[in-house]
Amino acid sequence: MNESGSEKKGILRELFDIFFSKSWPMWVGGILLGVGNIALFIVLKPWGASGGIYVWGANLFNSVFGTGFGFKGGPLPPVELFPYSVICFLLFLGALGASLLSRQFAFRFPPIGEIFKGLIGGVIMGIGAMVGKSCTLGGYFSGIAALSVGAVVFTIGLGIGTWIAVKYLMFEINKFPKISSGKTASLLGAGKGKGGWQPIVGVLVLIFGLVIAFRYTGTSSVLAWYAAIGLFFGFVCQRSRFCLVRALREPFTSGDSKPAVAAIVGILVAMFGFTVIKFMGVRDAMLWVWPHFWVPAVLGGIKRQHEDEQAYALAAQVEVQQRVLLPRPKADPADHQQRRQVGPDEGQLAASLAVSVLTAIVLRRPWPAESPGEEEPR
Repeated sequence: MNESGSEKKGILRELFDIFFSKSWPMWVGGILLGVGNIALFIVLKPWGASGGIYVWGANLFNSVFGTGFGFKGGPLPPVELFPYSVICFLLFLGALGASLLSRQFAFRFPPIGEIFKGLIGGVIMGIGAMVGKSCTLGGYFSGIAALSVGAVVFTIGLGIGTWIAVKYLMFEINKFPKISSGKTASLLGAGKGKGGWQPIVGVLVLIFGLVIAFRYTGTSSVLAWYAAIGLFFGFVCQRSRFCLVRALREPFTSGDSKPAVAAIVGILVAMFGFTVIKFMGVRDAMLWVWPHFWVPAVLGGIKRQHEDEQAYALAAQVEVQQRVLLPRPKADPADHQQRRQVGPDEGQLAASLAVSVLTAIVLRRPWPAESPGEEEPR
């Protein structure tokens, strides 16, 4: 009896460690995020973040300084009624809950030089997201999956920016190493005999996120799904250490292929789902396909995508106020039949070919061998 109970406890503990303590392979995270992105596309539109963060910042500015920012030429939607603001907040809750469950949560303070570099980098990223009309999620991860040629050009811009940043880091390390050195500190971290409260709080955080998603079901099915999938995204990103910045950076620095392969896997999974969704007429074939090319894509793009976001945001707000479900767009049978006969246009085929070539190059590149005892960075 005791042996059986001990064995059962060991199995449960092992399952808990697999899901909540040990880091998942990055490619597993890529697959799960790709599947989640397909679900988002069925519900409304693919995964993005810059629009949601903008709405958060603009609402904060307006509440502090009075009236000011709008949303792409129209009224600024409340953060709780804009799908991408909701998904950003729930993504944070999902990652927080996962870090607490795995007892990896802590407030970590880097050297003062790193703090200033983070502030400067954050400002540059924010400017780039607004000027480029997208971010690494909407413009790269979802844009490539949607077979947007503009997204391919956007990705070229990301590669150029990453290369410049890496060159600067190498210069800083060689010439001014003291900038990134100094004292570090952590607060509330788990350790031997400490942090036993973290898994309990982690469960409560995840329950809180699920309650938020459930409460949206009474007003908006779209926001309810965005909240639930956002919670899922945050959990997966923390457990798998999935990071698009690492996917772009590591080929230039350590040569670690895992982040890049995970990003490619997620894009390919989403690309398959997006193509089926568009081909079957569930969503318009040109949705998330940007009309800008080359210089406009690299430097700023055009405003069509954000105008579409405004329309969807206002539609979601009306849905909440009227307490009805957003009607699913009906596909024109003639247009659907034409797509079945003609297939994807030349731009989509070109984007698909470009992604295939880049994938082959990355997967065939001779990556440096990892050290036998090297531990994955956290």
